[in-house]
Amino acid sequence: MTTTQFWLNVSTSFTASFIFLFVLLILFKPKILISPNICKGKLNDSDPNEYYFIKIINYSLFNAFDVKAELIQNETYTSEKKQLNTRNTSLSLVVGQVSHIPGYRPSWLRKNAPYAIRVRTIDALEPILNDDHKSVIIKVSLRHGLTGLAKVKTREYSDISHLKKGRFKYGLTFGVLN
Repeated sequence: MTTTQFWLNVSTSFTASFIFLFVLLILFKPKILISPNICKGKLNDSDPNEYYFIKIINYSLFNAFDVKAELIQNETYTSEKKQLNTRNTSLSLVVGQVSHIPGYRPSWLRKNAPYAIRVRTIDALEPILNDDHKSVIIKVSLRHGLTGLAKVKTREYSDISHLKKGRFKYGLTFGVLN
């Protein structure tokens, strides 16, 4: 084997590995959607408590594992030096950790929608969303079922207009039923 053939083989192998890694990191990373609104409502008719629900969808074709959701109250304030700071306080979730969420399947391949879950809190969110200096942040972390790649997705709710009365629609949509 000549030197030219050797360097051609090395460059071809390197290019093929780079393309494979690029495709792997782009196509096989976790895909998660978080609802743009928070729904306020009851879990069922017999439950006297009102909850605040946030819908999370695993939009990947593969299962998601080690799903952890964290709800945070974010407060901005001015420091002594007239600089803007933030203070984060944890809010409680009824269930903040799920072992796995099944992958997304089109409606013609499934009978239900296990790829969509709702997390809920009983903490009052209206006073937070009514305050101009406060917001609610949800952070969701998970691992991809095939590659093990991790992802953290964050959504911030900063206004009372993000709070809707009712329940989320079934499946892939984030619509609200009254």
